[in-house]
Parts: sequence; structure tokens; C-alpha cells
Amino acid sequence: MPTTTSHSRTRAVSIAADQTSILVCVNREQGTVDLLSAADPRSGAFTRVLPNEDGSEFLFTLFFPEGTPESAIDAQMAVVEGELRTVRAQCERAHAHGHAY
Repeated sequence: MPTTTSHSRTRAVSIAADQTSILVCVNREQGTVDLLSAADPRSGAFTRVLPNEDGSEFLFTLFFPEGTPESAIDAQMAVVEGELRTVRAQCERAHAHGHAY
């Protein structure tokens, strides 16, 4: 179970299984949610939600540390693809029921 501590709009999350810590930085007004390495906040996923007609576009950029093996990047991208399918399904389900995120 992750543990969290809040600091304004940034939350530090530690995953007990491997002691990984990430920073979750949210700015609702700007439509941003950034998932960053606590050890090096230049690495992580930078995401944006932008309005598009009657919906939204979800954009993200991942930065990996220099020297990251291609196999590690490929493995992470496989995880991202699965997570994006889950997010899309949840958003479509919420939209079908009249809920907005």
C-alpha cells in the first residue's frame, strides 16, 4: 500500500514493495499531473489534459535517465500502454454515466 505525504499540490508516494518514491504534482487549473522520480524530479512522466471540442486530449512525455537500457524503456512502454487502456476505459465508462473528471 502506498504511503503519502502532502505538500501543497505535490504529493510524495512511496511504494513499499521496492521502496520507490515518486512525486505526484497536480495543477488542476493548468490541467497537469506529473509523476516524477523523487530521487531526480527531471525524470518521470509529464502529463497534460487539454480541451478538444466536446472532449479532452491526454498528452504525456516520459524522460528516462541517460544510459537507460533500451530493454527497460520497452518494458516501461508496455506498462504505459496497459495503463492508458485502463484510463481510457474508466473515462469512457464515467462519460457514459454522465460523470466528468
